[in-house]
Amino acid sequence: MASRGGSHGASRVHVEPRGGQNDGGPTIRISKYIKEARDLGCKPFDVAGDISVAAQWIKRLNEAALDMQIAPNLKLRIAVRLLEGMASKWWDGTKNKYGETVVWEDFQREFFAQYYSDFEVNKKVREYTLLTQWGNMSVKELEYKFRDLADYIPEYACDENRMVNHFWDALDLEIRDRATQLPNMTFAQVVEQALKGEKQWEERKKRDAEEAKKRKWESHGSQGSNKRGNHGGGSFRAPPPPSRGNQGPSGQGSRSQTSVVTRCNNCKRNHSGKCRDPP
Repeated sequence: MASRGGSHGASRVHVEPRGGQNDGGPTIRISKYIKEARDLGCKPFDVAGDISVAAQWIKRLNEAALDMQIAPNLKLRIAVRLLEGMASKWWDGTKNKYGETVVWEDFQREFFAQYYSDFEVNKKVREYTLLTQWGNMSVKELEYKFRDLADYIPEYACDENRMVNHFWDALDLEIRDRATQLPNMTFAQVVEQALKGEKQWEERKKRDAEEAKKRKWESHGSQGSNKRGNHGGGSFRAPPPPSRGNQGPSGQGSRSQTSVVTRCNNCKRNHSGKCRDPP
């Protein structure tokens, strides 16, 4: 099979005017519409590993067709020519059961059945149902995740009240306690209230951090003052008195150190100092 996109530039199809009515107008090159769709963000599609890729592809195609104001049968032709690889082979085998009567609704139904498997859809439903704000996730990040998952679960995206209640319950408790729950809120309003609650919570955390820092410095200052009072130059401590063994020559300690008793050769007695007997 020839590659999709540019290789079909010479293909011709009879198309109706932009309004969708067939008035027997001229035959127009399909390549013109393919190029216009590409310029509007439509990209070739191959096998997707996640339904998010398939969802974005269909979404882009529908938006481009709306901007181009083309009829569904021309949208189908553009979609088919944007298929590549295994996706192109898949459609070649699928379209045969419709013969020449295949329409856009048939393609979209088959596309969803192929690339929106029950397993993948249920996986997204579980992720959406269990979604909560945790860790450092901001309100804006939570909102983005909600909208992203809702694209794959139409019954949730179409029920705004259900989305509002789930988003409110998914908020961090500290943020929810500081937000205002208004009656009959829209999804945009619940996000706005959550952002206000988030701002108040961030300000509270900042104040608490500053107060904790201040208390820490005050505690350190008090401990330093106590140390200076116990060991600083303002308190004089007299040195300990000298030991008796260190007293000067006039002291008793000095005499005790110099009075050595020995046997005198003159008087034949034991005494200290100079002998007083005549020699």
